[in-house]
Amino acid sequence: MDNIFNVLKDNKALRSQVKDIEIMCKIKANWEVVVGRLVKDLKPIYVRKKVLHIETVNYMWVNELEFCKKDILERLDQLLTKNRIIDLKIKYVKKIFHKEQIKNNIFDNLSLEEMVKEDNREKIRKGLKLCNKCNEVYTSSGVCVFCSTHNDV
Repeated sequence: MDNIFNVLKDNKALRSQVKDIEIMCKIKANWEVVVGRLVKDLKPIYVRKKVLHIETVNYMWVNELEFCKKDILERLDQLLTKNRIIDLKIKYVKKIFHKEQIKNNIFDNLSLEEMVKEDNREKIRKGLKLCNKCNEVYTSSGVCVFCSTHNDV
């Protein structure tokens, strides 16, 4: 049986998309080598027209990547040899849940109420306690940010 990439390459309309997918597979397999310790902050998403699109949950990297771009492109050139990436585009995505929760997929198929309960259980496991004033928000300092900024006059 032929590899699906080989079958799709024969279709002229899909040839460039297949090439982008092949490049992306190679990048993902070697991502830690390409970005080093930034592997936790930067995630390759897709390649389109020789541009690698990256996501981050750390807004700082949207601007900082401009300073690292040349080094990353050089490492990608070494990795890909003939299929050059000519630019990097980075997009900030909001982090909704804790990394451990996403990694373990504990929120899959849960209702919103169940997700909130699970998030609260995780906060308790981490040693957070309910606010001493409002008794609604988990905090490590005894008084939550909301109560500490609200002055009862």
